[in-house]
Amino acid sequence: MTPQLSSSGKKKDLILRILAYFKSGKKQELIDFPDSSRARKGEKYPLQPKTKILIGAYKNDLVTRMFFKELIGDHFHFTAFGIDWINERWAKGDPPTYQEFASFWKKEYESRKTQKATPKKEWAYLNFIATSSASAL
Repeated sequence: MTPQLSSSGKKKDLILRILAYFKSGKKQELIDFPDSSRARKGEKYPLQPKTKILIGAYKNDLVTRMFFKELIGDHFHFTAFGIDWINERWAKGDPPTYQEFASFWKKEYESRKTQKATPKKEWAYLNFIATSSASAL
């Protein structure tokens, strides 16, 4: 009987679990975020620069985007690099504030004007299709 791998979690984590299983034959457990990165039930977390971005309170929605536009500028948009950074901070048990995220986002945005970002590994197939299609023309 084949062991069942959990399909829960983020795509990146699922890919890493599959690769680990192929290499070792062992299942990896899901990474669980520490309580310090989670919102407490019943507590309010207003959109303010000093408020921590917490799992269960943070939303990737229009209201949040408009708030980030106030902190960063009209050029703000949700990005994979931004979400990855927040997830990394959550995993460490050190959730950022909205202002810390805004500062990170601005710095990263400016650096990408001169340095091209490394494509994410989980986008390999899409990148392959895009380059294959372009070279076929």
